[in-house]
Amino acid sequence: MKLNYIISHLYQNDRIKIEEKGGWQEKKTIAVIRQLEAGKNPLKFEPIRLVLHNFREEFRVDDGISRLRAFRREKIKIIKIEVRVGEW
Repeated sequence: MKLNYIISHLYQNDRIKIEEKGGWQEKKTIAVIRQLEAGKNPLKFEPIRLVLHNFREEFRVDDGISRLRAFRREKIKIIKIEVRVGEW
């Protein structure tokens, strides 16, 4: 799925987490960026798990916020995700 589409349809709190810099989150993001720079294919990473809200048409990140941040910084356009439908 296209990364820009996912980010534009993220729940507001998750979108803020992707844009802000936090200490523990930054370490994980840098680790993913190093793997990408070493030549790892973005589609070989674990899928990012998202929850699609029943009514809001927004995604919530269940697992993979650091990978989303790294992919956005490295300008990766297409990523692998798993989506489930539910409420939060």
